[in-house]
Amino acid sequence: MYDVSKTTLSLAPMDKRARAQVHQLASCYNLISKSKGSGNHRFPTLIKNSRSGLQVKQGRVNAILRSVGGASFGKGSKTGANAPKEAGRKTKERIPLPRNQEGAQVGFGAERIGQDNVGHRLLSAMGWVEGMGVGATQGMSDPVGATIKISRGGLGF
Repeated sequence: MYDVSKTTLSLAPMDKRARAQVHQLASCYNLISKSKGSGNHRFPTLIKNSRSGLQVKQGRVNAILRSVGGASFGKGSKTGANAPKEAGRKTKERIPLPRNQEGAQVGFGAERIGQDNVGHRLLSAMGWVEGMGVGATQGMSDPVGATIKISRGGLGF
């Protein structure tokens, strides 16, 4: 960038995602970037202008480099052996999240639906009384049970 005799730089052919990242980085450095070629032979070309290299958007550059694969630029690593040591600070231990168990009943022990519930009021208006089945044949008086299924067997997989 600091060589005044060169105003353009053509890079090697690369895939669409890599070219997009090159274009993003070029805009951070105030470079003009264009893609040339076609198919597998498409490559980015960078062009300097009077503003190139001035007012570099360092935060954006670091974000792009982190998205590529954990690289950082400028201030150095903040993790690992080079991380600053903080006295008295302990790392937060990971607490395992509760897992669903195969065959467990969903909603077991849940409270009944209150009388202020819209569904309860609607059924009551049609003559339903709590503990009674629904429909002409009085159907089932107990709710349909739902169980947790974690394994994929029997689901068409």
